[in-house]
Amino acid sequence: MGKIPNQRSKPKKFGMENIQKKLIEKKLKNPLIKMKRDLKLTRCIFTELFAGGSDPSHYVRIRGYTEYNNMIKYLHLGGELKNKTILYILREYANKNNKKIIKVLDDGAGRGVFLTSLKEMWATFVKNDPTSPKLKTTAIVLDENDLHKAKMDNVFVGDVCDYIPKEKFDFIFSVFGGFAHSTPQLQREILLKHLYSLEKGGYGFFGFFSEHKKEYTDIFTRKLNQMGFDAKYYTFKQENNPGINSIIIKENLPKEYLVVKRIK
Repeated sequence: MGKIPNQRSKPKKFGMENIQKKLIEKKLKNPLIKMKRDLKLTRCIFTELFAGGSDPSHYVRIRGYTEYNNMIKYLHLGGELKNKTILYILREYANKNNKKIIKVLDDGAGRGVFLTSLKEMWATFVKNDPTSPKLKTTAIVLDENDLHKAKMDNVFVGDVCDYIPKEKFDFIFSVFGGFAHSTPQLQREILLKHLYSLEKGGYGFFGFFSEHKKEYTDIFTRKLNQMGFDAKYYTFKQENNPGINSIIIKENLPKEYLVVKRIK
């Protein structure tokens, strides 16, 4: 994903997302980068229209709460996330940070199954607690027609490269979406654009379909830590998780993840 910007780029204020957008636009002036990005985008649009017909392993339209929850569960995350479902993570985060509204972004929402089911499950989960916060959901999608049965508070239609956050988020999921399918030359800026829009204490989950060398990930996470984030890479190993029965989980989960918590 390239080098992290120098320390003058520390995310002190909401607004750094616009800087990353300008850097993306500058990179896209390179014909080779633009061509690779357009090819990736064309493939994603094709699979949007034909339900993953060209390469189902690279795009899953029906992914929902179960897929995202298993993604977290089977990463063997340590600390405060260990062995907890998304619902419990949201509630503990809300209690710790006195949240009245929890804002969730899904980059690459597909048909919106995850955010819709998350909101419905959350309403049931906190039904007997009148003080519980509300969930506000935002989706980044390529095809708005996919969301005809979904229930979203905000929708951005288009490629993630063109997306500029209008507010801060508590949780960002970019597991199957635009970030994972972007070219390596653009992933750094897309990642930072997301991270700069995280609330203090908020989490970002990012999937990679290609693995990175440990010496590279060590340098990258150390740079992010210096910038005010707690960042860790995790590798998903199917052989260590024999309890996974879902075909979608087995065949379509990214092999590597970056989990980031904003500290400053």
